[in-house]
Amino acid sequence: MTNQSYTYPENPVEAKSASEIGVFLESDLTTSAEITIQWRLSATADKVILKLNAGSDVLVGTDATPYTFRNLNPGASYEIYVTYIGNSGLASSTLKLQESTRPLPPNNLQSTAKSTTAIVFSWNYATKFDHFKVKINGNEQIADINVKEFEFTNLTPGTSYTLEVKAVSNSLSTKWVQTTGYTKPVKPKVELDSKTANEITIRYSQPSGSADSYEIVFESDAAISESTTTYKKEGLTGGTIYTFKVTAVVNGNVKSDVSGDLVVRTYPEAPRDLSLQLVFTTNATLEFGSVPGLFDNYRLNLNPNEGLTDINIDKTDTSYTIVNLIAGKTYTASLLTEIVHNGNRESSQKSNDFNFTMIPNPIVITVEVVSSKELKVSWNDPNDVYSGFEIRSYIKSGAVSNNFQNVLKSERSTQLQNLVPGNQYVVEMRTVSGNQRSSIDSAEGLLPPEKPATLTIESFNSTSLHFTWTPPSEGIFQEYKYKFSNKSALTEEGSFADTETRNTFNGLTPGGTYTLELLTTSNKIDSENSVQASQTITPNNPNNVTITEITTNSFKVNWDDPGAIYDSHEITIKKGTTTEVQDIVTTPKSEFSASSLTPGTTYTVIVSVKSVDQFSKTPNEQTVTLIPNSPSSLTATSVDKNVIDAEWIHEGAFTEFQLQINTSSNPTFKSTTKSYQFQSLTPGTVYIIELIAVSDLKESSPISAITHTHPDDVTSIATTSTNTPNAQINFTIAEGDFDSVIVTLTTSNSRRRRRSTTPNEESFTNISPIGNRNYQIDIVNNIQPGLKYQMKMRAKLQELEGNDSPAEDLIFPPRNPTITKTESTNETIKISWSIDAGDAETYTLQLEPGGISADTKGTGTSNYEKTIQTLLPGTQYSITLVAVTGSFKSDAVSAIDHTIPVSPENLKESTIANKTITINWDDSRGNVSRYCVKIDSSSDCSYVYDTAYVTDILNPGQQYTVSVYGESFGSISDPASIINVYLQPSDVTNLETSNIQSRMFSASWELPEGVAEGYEITLSTDPAMTKKTENDFSTTQKSYDFNKLSPGYIYDLKIIAYVKGKKSANPLIGRVQLIPEVNTIEVEDPQSTFLLLDWSPIIGNVDSFTIFADDRSFNSSGSTSKLTVEGLTPGTIYQCTVIAKAGEKTANTTKEFSTRPDTPNVQISGFNETSIDVTWYVSFGQADSFDINLSLKESTKEENLKTSDASRVFTQLTPGALYTVEVWAKSNNILSVSSGKSEQRLPPATPTLRQVNQTRSSFKVEWDIIGVISRYELSLRSNNTDSNDDVSVNANTNTYTFQNLDSSFLYNVTIQAFSTDVGSDSSSIFAQTLPDPPINPKVIAITSSALKFQWDPPSDRFTQFIVKIPDSTLRDVDGLETNINSLQPAVDYTLYVATKFENLESIFVSAKGYTYPSIPTNLRTVEKTNQAVSLVWNFNGNYTSFTLEVKNLDTVGETKKYELIIEQKYTVAKLIPGANYEFKVYAHYKDLRSQGEATLNVETICAPIFTSEECSTVILWLIIIILLIYAIVITVVLIFFCLRNKDFSCCYLPRPDVYSTTLPAKKGYYNVTSHPLEERKWKRIFNGSIYK
Repeated sequence: MTNQSYTYPENPVEAKSASEIGVFLESDLTTSAEITIQWRLSATADKVILKLNAGSDVLVGTDATPYTFRNLNPGASYEIYVTYIGNSGLASSTLKLQESTRPLPPNNLQSTAKSTTAIVFSWNYATKFDHFKVKINGNEQIADINVKEFEFTNLTPGTSYTLEVKAVSNSLSTKWVQTTGYTKPVKPKVELDSKTANEITIRYSQPSGSADSYEIVFESDAAISESTTTYKKEGLTGGTIYTFKVTAVVNGNVKSDVSGDLVVRTYPEAPRDLSLQLVFTTNATLEFGSVPGLFDNYRLNLNPNEGLTDINIDKTDTSYTIVNLIAGKTYTASLLTEIVHNGNRESSQKSNDFNFTMIPNPIVITVEVVSSKELKVSWNDPNDVYSGFEIRSYIKSGAVSNNFQNVLKSERSTQLQNLVPGNQYVVEMRTVSGNQRSSIDSAEGLLPPEKPATLTIESFNSTSLHFTWTPPSEGIFQEYKYKFSNKSALTEEGSFADTETRNTFNGLTPGGTYTLELLTTSNKIDSENSVQASQTITPNNPNNVTITEITTNSFKVNWDDPGAIYDSHEITIKKGTTTEVQDIVTTPKSEFSASSLTPGTTYTVIVSVKSVDQFSKTPNEQTVTLIPNSPSSLTATSVDKNVIDAEWIHEGAFTEFQLQINTSSNPTFKSTTKSYQFQSLTPGTVYIIELIAVSDLKESSPISAITHTHPDDVTSIATTSTNTPNAQINFTIAEGDFDSVIVTLTTSNSRRRRRSTTPNEESFTNISPIGNRNYQIDIVNNIQPGLKYQMKMRAKLQELEGNDSPAEDLIFPPRNPTITKTESTNETIKISWSIDAGDAETYTLQLEPGGISADTKGTGTSNYEKTIQTLLPGTQYSITLVAVTGSFKSDAVSAIDHTIPVSPENLKESTIANKTITINWDDSRGNVSRYCVKIDSSSDCSYVYDTAYVTDILNPGQQYTVSVYGESFGSISDPASIINVYLQPSDVTNLETSNIQSRMFSASWELPEGVAEGYEITLSTDPAMTKKTENDFSTTQKSYDFNKLSPGYIYDLKIIAYVKGKKSANPLIGRVQLIPEVNTIEVEDPQSTFLLLDWSPIIGNVDSFTIFADDRSFNSSGSTSKLTVEGLTPGTIYQCTVIAKAGEKTANTTKEFSTRPDTPNVQISGFNETSIDVTWYVSFGQADSFDINLSLKESTKEENLKTSDASRVFTQLTPGALYTVEVWAKSNNILSVSSGKSEQRLPPATPTLRQVNQTRSSFKVEWDIIGVISRYELSLRSNNTDSNDDVSVNANTNTYTFQNLDSSFLYNVTIQAFSTDVGSDSSSIFAQTLPDPPINPKVIAITSSALKFQWDPPSDRFTQFIVKIPDSTLRDVDGLETNINSLQPAVDYTLYVATKFENLESIFVSAKGYTYPSIPTNLRTVEKTNQAVSLVWNFNGNYTSFTLEVKNLDTVGETKKYELIIEQKYTVAKLIPGANYEFKVYAHYKDLRSQGEATLNVETICAPIFTSEECSTVILWLIIIILLIYAIVITVVLIFFCLRNKDFSCCYLPRPDVYSTTLPAKKGYYNVTSHPLEERKWKRIFNGSIYK
């Protein structure tokens, strides 16, 4: 039998992991009705025994893990026992576990908006719990809750919150359950936005927090929901009070407290239909329509820019008359309605501005005639306001014109132009102001007619003159007047009918000058000017004209005297029969001698008779020809070998010239000019020329000249040249003689060496004839080898040379050239050569290999050079040179040279390491035998025969210069190809970091070998960080300070060395952790029991924050920058610290904050008319002081107080005002929430009345507005009656006018002020109305210095009257009229009168008048004739015109008046000579005539029997009569003597043809003419009769 041994199993232990025995408390294993456990069996255990709360054992096998106890109570605590049973049946010790089921979650969650900052959160819970935990918006509250509700405070108004709750029992909690809650919105602040008469728009600010919508209650209407913050109510009545209330709404049913009432009165309605009813010079009546709605009165605004006082109009009126306005002025009127409330005026929108203009004052005009088309109109200043004048004129007998023309305001006269002459015009004017016109004043003016338009002489002959004329171009007239005279003697005068336009005057004297003067007349007024026409008629013709004594330059003309009237004879001399006038001579004689004429010229002689500007009708014309002159100065000039030109001088006229020349035929040549050309003559021949002039078949004496032609041309030239510098020339000259031959040699080169550039000319006289007109010469000088000449020849005879022959070539062989040197480059060879004598036409170069050829033209120099280009570099060439002229060539000369090789191209680096370089290049162009490579400044060449080169063992990062040359025929290319090469730098090592801060750190490193130009650094954050940045830096130092980095971040560092773009192969890499930063802590809005700490924004990278508030600590993630610390005491200071951590590095910030003090409680303990007593306190926490605001609710006036006291009495307040008191507690400079406004209205003050003005039917009272008033109650009681008149006045009005009262009555007025419904004590005064003014005032002129002022009495009571006279003094008058004396003549006056009753005066009424003008004085004459008297007089004062009365005292006739005289002078015409007249002058002012006149008696001058001129004429005639009597006596004696002696030969006297005498044209005489055999007549006009 085998013995077995058993051991006890291991004891159970408490579970540490899922693979060990134990109870899992997680929610997925433990629920509200189950507990699940699992275990791990030991190697010695076989089974497990479980027991729950000492209940029955549960035997569980090894494969039954885990195990769940079900149907347990939620939130209950249970004991679980665990025992292991080994395979031997032995049991381990028992493990006791204390576990619980999870509690059930709360249900029926409710949220209630308690206030704007608090929500009450409640729920139901029926099972066991230990406490509850709550969250708001994910933030768990610290404190445990033992009841089924929680109040969240210090929330944002009108905001939605997520509220969560879970139950906790036995340290196990349920899942979070949630609902949404809302705080109340803040009560909106409602304000008036705008209003009109029919609309009100209110606005209500968006409350702190939020609001979804707003409910508006208008008056008692149902609430209206609006989503905007404004609301407009339309269709309202003007001047009416309306009330609005507003409630903010969140989530449709969470409402704020209702706002206070907003009471608004609409503006009153604006007046309508403002229009002008009547307008005069000083008053105007406006009318307007009625206005709906409520208002107190109308207010009329007149010319607002001039500061005129507004006029109040009763609201019942529909029209108003404005008085005492200024004539002609434009007024702007607007009307509005007003409501007066609490001392404030609310006005409607004003009506549209209405402009109206007063009628301006009239003017007085006078008219003066200026010309036949022009009147001058003058006028006075109308005074007051006016913008100008209007004028019109029309013919009195025609239709009245409706067209007024504008005249400037500044003018006092104007010219009416372009009128119709001969008419009587009416002129009318009126004053203009805007659209208003004054009454019209008129005057008349009579225009003289226009003179006839034209007067022309239609025709005349030697005895008659015919005139025509045209009537005036415009205007009217009745007849024509004319005067016809012969020079100064009047021959006839009279008139023509207005229809006549022509007349002929006959029987006139030939050659006489006559004048006709013509004018028009209209209404017995002559035209101002006349037209005249004068004409000299045709004189008699001359007779028997003869020409004698004709010479080569003169002749004589004779003719008979023509008789009648003439001034002179005019002789016109013309050349030939043309119109060209040679001379015009005037002579009084009947003969004329012409001299200094042109010989051989034909002249036409015309003789005319002249009288003034007229010539005889048929002048006498004769023709004469003078003897011509001979030619002179004959010259003959050879033009070429066959032509001779002849020229000469000739003075005078000629018909032609005749010439002869000595040829075989001896012909005669004719010319009409003073030159002739002989052609087809023989070259080299002498000729003689003869010349005569011919005129009308008359020949002059001959003159002659001698000359010869040019020699003939050289032809048939033949040349012979040799290698020696000489030549022989044969030629031919076909006709005529020659003296020598001229040879011209010219090289074909542009320049010749050692010779002038001018062609070489040489004259040869040694000429060898070789027969048949052929000749020969030899040329032996100045010939150069290798040149090509051009030769010309010409013959010469004396000074004349023939033409050049055509050019002939003459060529000589060139000399051999010599190559002096050669110069080469890569692609060119320059060859230089010379020639010892002469030149060549062309030099030819040949280069081999390549067959290269080049030519150079000869330039006449001895040295030449030529560059051959585009050759192959590094190549040897043979050179050949030949000189060529024409067909001649020199011997060839030669030389050898080579080109220089070129440098390699495209030199570049192909492989670069930190110690080796490989250089490559392209094969050189041309020929290269090998390459030379030099490193830096080394003088040694490394020769290579390929196009690559490798070198090593260099310094890393170092710069090297590599030069490569090509070599050929011992020449090296120049310049060499050069390249600069940098080696790659070595790697950076030994990175170290230091000075690590929040935004910077420093780094340093080493470069182990070689050179580095600089370092490239890349700095980037760790890719695992939330922020990734990369920054590139560059530095030449082996250290760098990195700045402007982000705190708390990990940065990766990479460093690479570089030289000219070459970088080291392997970068150096490192990592740095920066210190974090934390921002300053701020508390934006401290509350009384909690602080919201804010250290945003988060700077850089932070892993986590630790926060301390005094002794409290909190942790938060690195992404959170705010924390609320709750459960604090109001008004207390707390020290707060925030520690930021990034990796192992930290940073912190500390700051003190104070909680807000608690809200104070306020009480108003007492008040009176001007003071309020206020007390206050805080119930929790502490406060340092208090801020108190006392404000007047109806205005912006307020009083602010800071104090540590707990009460205050406010004094000197406004009576009747509604005051609000608001208190804030203050602790550590932080104010508490406002206590809210406590209101109290004070009693109003008693107003004091006073009377300020009165009228006959009204008076006005005023009072001071003290404090805040809502209305005034006034009561009016008459002392004469028992009736009362009670009125209510708006609070913003401090005056009131009682109207429709009885004049001259005493009234008692009582006033009481009200503030809302509280009334003040009343006060009263006595007031009295004014008496009525007088009626119907008028002013009557008495004299030039006195006026009478009259009026009618008023219907009411009065005691006397007060009159205001022009000097502004006042005069008491008992009656109904008074005289005003000591005034100025002809002056306008305004007089005023008012009624007086007891101590009261009515308003003044006025009337206008003017005094008589003064009497003219010192009437006197300044000039007097037999038919006219010129008068002047003196006058003092104003006047508008004068009237002059003229009466003939010698006859019984009516008195003639001259009216509208403007000036103080006048000339009276058309008086009777020698008559006695009485003149009277009156002055006028407007419609008044002076009350006296200036009188003067004047006698006109008598008319004499004879004038002084007439007396002289009478004496002359007496002398003539005496002489005639004496002649008769002598004749009788002679006849008697003849009869006695019977010898009658003595009785025959010569009889003159005509004897005439014309007397001077004196006044009263005309046409006194005497003829021997005709009756003598005298005619004289006297007193309208003609006497013979």
